[in-house]
Amino acid sequence: MKKKPYDWRTAEHNAVVPPIRYRGHKTHVSVTYGAPNARTLARRFAGEEPGYIYMGMGEGNPTVREFERMIVATETGKVDEYDAYACATGNSAIHMLTEFMLRKKMGSDGKREEARWNVVSSAYVYGGTFNFFNAYLPQLDMECRFVDRPDDPKAWSAALTPETKFLFLETPANPHGTVYDITATAHIAHLHGLPLVVDNTIATGALQRPLDLGADVVVLSATKGVGGHSTAGGGVVIAKKEFIREFRAMMQGPRPVMDPRAAVDMMIGLSDLGERMWRHSANAFLLATMLKGHPAVENVFYAFLPESPGHALARKQMLGGGSLFSFTLRRGRTRPENPAWPCVADPASVEDSQRFIDMLTEDGLIPLAVHIAHDKTLATHPASTSHAKVPKPSREQIGITDNMIRVSVGSESPRGFAKVARRFKGTLDAWAKTFK
Repeated sequence: MKKKPYDWRTAEHNAVVPPIRYRGHKTHVSVTYGAPNARTLARRFAGEEPGYIYMGMGEGNPTVREFERMIVATETGKVDEYDAYACATGNSAIHMLTEFMLRKKMGSDGKREEARWNVVSSAYVYGGTFNFFNAYLPQLDMECRFVDRPDDPKAWSAALTPETKFLFLETPANPHGTVYDITATAHIAHLHGLPLVVDNTIATGALQRPLDLGADVVVLSATKGVGGHSTAGGGVVIAKKEFIREFRAMMQGPRPVMDPRAAVDMMIGLSDLGERMWRHSANAFLLATMLKGHPAVENVFYAFLPESPGHALARKQMLGGGSLFSFTLRRGRTRPENPAWPCVADPASVEDSQRFIDMLTEDGLIPLAVHIAHDKTLATHPASTSHAKVPKPSREQIGITDNMIRVSVGSESPRGFAKVARRFKGTLDAWAKTFK
């Protein structure tokens, strides 16, 4: 029997190009979608009627839209009140969201606002976010005011000005893994009539739900824990439906769209997100516990360790600590004046720390790669990689020292994780001997 030719007029969503099968999922790859008549298309362009029009316009892409609805359900139980907008990367999500919230609106007199709006942000954020806030925003006539003590309500209040438009909090923070109080920060924001945006990349909705704790907007890099397998990039903004409707309309200009194949990868990641994040958390806790007892380790920063200053808050706010933590190295040596004198310990230098990383990753078991929540354990030196663009005085002020090592603990099986733990211990032992 002769195959009937594809007819966009009767196809689902009137896709001009037929969908494909990608990883077992029907995937809409068409960049344009037809309409039954000119009046309907005009109404969709005017935003008077929902529907698919073109890449990044209207409802966007059906496959991406499916992912957006799925991820809302991981971040809040109030799925009828919230919506999401998915874009190409986590950075693009933060960039577009910030520019949207700090934009100069048109007044009733037809003139643009002249105020230089600002965001007040925790200084403990991912290096790319810090660089965007610190170096890029001023070029757009916008400003970021950093809070060095995000655990202190008075510090937030002191940073606010009449030009502040929103507060920004990343928790757990990259690379420390430090946890900050979402409910308390939301209270400060709302007391001043401002929204709170929370970056939930590290925890994901599987471990922490900021929207249910008082936050107004959640932003995250879906490339990390949500995707989980390092196969696709994506960022997501989640907020009340009216907010997302306005945000989506504004994004029809830059159109930082998510690829539909990436959306499928993300949906596959969501299918086992809870299980993976539980395994990440369990492995991270075990490795952090082991490292804190090693003489070459100065400090371990992981909120779910019982002795951590943020332990009580982390247990209250999260279901698990997540994959990310950091530790600092110290080098032991004998005093040159008399080798018999007691050993003294100095913080490791950049070169010392990088040598440790090289030793740890040389056999390939632990990749030297910058990522979070990969299925394998990864290790990096944040001062020279993810946070290298943060000015050194600012970096040191927030505790990102030259001797800090960032670890993204994988979701390995118990047998696989045992190899990782042995590798860390063996490398620390060998590295420490180089100073004797």
